[in-house]
Amino acid sequence: MGAIIGESKKSLMLFSGRAFPELAEEFRASGLEFTRRGRRTDEMLQALALLWTGGPSTFHGEHLDFHDVYLRPVPEQSIPICIGGHSSAALGRAAAHDGWFALSVAPADFVLQLREVQERRKSLGRDGRPFTVMTMVGPEADHAECEEFARLGVTDIVFQPPMSGDLPEKIAALRRTMAGHSSASG
Repeated sequence: MGAIIGESKKSLMLFSGRAFPELAEEFRASGLEFTRRGRRTDEMLQALALLWTGGPSTFHGEHLDFHDVYLRPVPEQSIPICIGGHSSAALGRAAAHDGWFALSVAPADFVLQLREVQERRKSLGRDGRPFTVMTMVGPEADHAECEEFARLGVTDIVFQPPMSGDLPEKIAALRRTMAGHSSASG
């Protein structure tokens, strides 16, 4: 399980290792079972919710154990939690929280998975709450592809940086991506 804490600590994105095979090796190197990352994620989410109340917080779980912990500063508002992944468990986690990060996925698969997330949100009574839907596209994605994802319900698009080339080549590729979308959107 990886985590990205967004700028200004306004969001927390958790994603499963399914799309990142190198994470399995990192789990093993850390002495953790890769196959238990979902249970560990669920427990971490419970502990974070408790810690964000300010404390003193006590939690006794399978993976985490703490007593009378204080978190400072206490978040001024709820921190949105966006869950990434495509497994049924990841989609269920996303539905129970504030967003879903659909890692690189074909539009047809995206539609089916988003429908599942929306149905689960409705069954949890969360369908009226704000919900972020992000996806990742390659730097070569054109504006029409991004517009199609927006039409399908995506609220945020992350452009995957180029994986090859030296730093100047990567910067140039990202500039071409930005220019292509800036001119297309007017």
